[in-house]
Amino acid sequence: SRSEPWRNCFRNTPRGSATSLARKYRVRAFGEPRLDGTWWTWLEFIPESGGVAFRTEQESSQPRRDDAQYWASGLEPVYLDGAFQRARRLAEG
Repeated sequence: SRSEPWRNCFRNTPRGSATSLARKYRVRAFGEPRLDGTWWTWLEFIPESGGVAFRTEQESSQPRRDDAQYWASGLEPVYLDGAFQRARRLAEG
């Protein structure tokens, strides 16, 4: 998980609201500004029972912070399922 102070959490699902494949995880959508002012985003999956969170690589690039927040607000369960699989593969190396 990244820890830079400028990252922004755009979406934090309540406990138990993650998708069917990620049922035991909370999902958080984050974004950080680039030097050119655009924003890149990623998702983190946090185990409800504790343990290490894992994350995706870049999921989206948006021109402004508001656009990144809007992107995060529209994530559907099928997208989260795919992102969960990508993040899990990354974590497994």
